[in-house]
Amino acid sequence: MKDGMALPLCGRKTKVSNYCSFFYLRLLQKQRLKHVNAIVIRDSLRNEVAKQRRIEEEMREKREQQRMDISKLNMLINQAEEQMVRLRKRYETAVQHRNDRGIQLIERDEEVCIFYEKVNIQGRRIYRHNLYEEDGLIPF
Repeated sequence: MKDGMALPLCGRKTKVSNYCSFFYLRLLQKQRLKHVNAIVIRDSLRNEVAKQRRIEEEMREKREQQRMDISKLNMLINQAEEQMVRLRKRYETAVQHRNDRGIQLIERDEEVCIFYEKVNIQGRRIYRHNLYEEDGLIPF
């Protein structure tokens, strides 16, 4: 009977062992699943970090390109402003020259008018002188 008793205990131990083995096996599967999930999440996060780094680098390059573009545009603006200053000076010089010429023209026109008045006066004197000479009168 001792042997008979031992058999049920062995059988029980075997059931417990099998149950424990099944439990540990199930626990091990859960742990492996969690581990695989953790690896997937880690890889996903690594990919996301790499993607964000690429985006950051692209933005940095774009920002640098924009800075260079702004520098070029500022240079063009400065050159355009300098050209405007030169043109404004040339314009002011041309306006002053035109005004001076206009004043000279007015002065010459006044001189011409005075000259014509003198010519007309001389012409009248000659005409009167000729009339007096024809009439035999002596001008007074």
